[in-house]
Amino acid sequence: MHTIPFLIIFLDIDEVLQTPRYRGVLSRHKLKTLDESGRPKLDPEAVANLNWIIKRTDAKIVVVASERKHFDYDPVRMGERLRIGGVVGEVVGVTHGSATGHRGGEVEEYL
Repeated sequence: MHTIPFLIIFLDIDEVLQTPRYRGVLSRHKLKTLDESGRPKLDPEAVANLNWIIKRTDAKIVVVASERKHFDYDPVRMGERLRIGGVVGEVVGVTHGSATGHRGGEVEEYL
């Protein structure tokens, strides 16, 4: 077993950074709900919380969200998408699904 030299946040985007609350706020004010990449806008409050954790721990991000499929499982493209939404962390990987079909299995297989 190898040691990972940094902390990892396994990040799901749906319902975590793309919150129903924020979509509702945008809709009520008749504002665009999609960002420059054509994906749902990220909730600034959720992004601020994530950024707070990243700045204090220097953690890196591995995306486990279904959104990774829209970016061909490419961590660089996924990182660009998150930067557009204000995330300061570095995306170092994405999971690719698992035999179990569960996120926990994806994380275990990634590690």
